[in-house]
Amino acid sequence: SMKPPPAISTTLALTNGQEGTRWTHVVQQLGKCLKVYKEASFLASTLYKSAFDADPASLLNISVLQQCCDCMKSVISTIISTIQTGQSNLGERQFMTTGKDDSSSSPSSSVSTALGVIRDISTAMDKVLPENSSSASISYKLMDILSWSVASFVRASPSFPRFFFQALQSTVVKLAVSPQQGLSQEPIPLRADTHLSLKVEGVVQRGERPALFRQVRSVVISVSTSLVSRSSSTNLSSKTNETTSIQLSQTVQPHNDYFSTSFVLPFSVLGIHTTKVEAGVVDENGVVWNTGPRSTVTVRSYDESIQRQQQQIRSRAQQASSSQQMHHAQEIHT
Repeated sequence: SMKPPPAISTTLALTNGQEGTRWTHVVQQLGKCLKVYKEASFLASTLYKSAFDADPASLLNISVLQQCCDCMKSVISTIISTIQTGQSNLGERQFMTTGKDDSSSSPSSSVSTALGVIRDISTAMDKVLPENSSSASISYKLMDILSWSVASFVRASPSFPRFFFQALQSTVVKLAVSPQQGLSQEPIPLRADTHLSLKVEGVVQRGERPALFRQVRSVVISVSTSLVSRSSSTNLSSKTNETTSIQLSQTVQPHNDYFSTSFVLPFSVLGIHTTKVEAGVVDENGVVWNTGPRSTVTVRSYDESIQRQQQQIRSRAQQASSSQQMHHAQEIHT
C-alpha cells in the first residue's frame, strides 16, 4: 500500500494524537543505548573512586570519560522524554550547562576537545529545546543532534589514561580478619543469643615514592552483613521486625602503617549469614577512596536448644534403626 509522504504522515499522527506511537521502536532502541551509557558512566565513576594512586592527568581523563557518557545519557533521555511527553527533561538539560570541569590539572588536547564537544552539544540542545517547548515535531532535529554527538565524541575520544599502564605512586592496603573459616570453608558457628566479635587488622604498604600525589591520612573499614538462607527450624512468629542485615563503618588512623579495629555483630536470625569487610582510604583532603581490599566471612547462627533437640531426635532415630536391624538379624538367625 502507498504510504503518505513524511510531512503528511507527521501531520496525521499529530492530529490523531499518535506521535509517540510512531516512535515506539526508536524509543525502545534508545532505551537500550541509555542503559549501556548508564553502565559505562557507573563503571567510570567506580574506577575514579578507586584510583587513589592515579596521577592528576589520569583522574581528569577518567572524569571526562564519565562526563562524555553522562552527556550522551542526557541527549538520549531528552529525546525519549520529548517523544513520549512532548516535554524535554529539565533535569537532564540542566546537567548540560552545569557539568563539572576539573581545572586543577592542565588538560591534554584530546581532553580539551572532548570538553569542547560537551559544551557544543549543550548549546545545540538549548537551541532546539526552548524552555516552553512542548512539540514532538522537533524529534527529527534531536535525532540529528544525537548522530552528530556520537560522531563528535568518536573524533575527540580521549586517549587512555597513563594510570592504565603506569602507576607513579603505589599504595596497597592489606587486611587480616578474625575469626576466619577453616580450610573446609565451613561457616563459623555462633549461638543466636550471642554476638560475634570481628577483629580487623591491616597494614598500609607504600611504594618507592609515597605521597607523590596524595597520602593516606586514615583508613575506613566498612562491614555489612546479610542473611543468605534462613534455617528451617526458625519460628515463623519471630520473623516480624527482625533484623537480617546491618551496615557499620569505623575510621582508624594507622600508626607506623598498622591499624586495628573491631566490630560486635549480632546474628539473631537463625541461618547462614555473609559478612563482608571492605577497606578504603582517606587522603589529606578528606576524600574517601574505595581502594579495597575486600574480605568475606560466612557465619551460621543457631539456637542451642533447637540444636540439642535435633541431636536427640537423630540419636533416637539411629537407636531405632539399630534396634530394627538387630531384630531383623535375630529373625534370620532363628
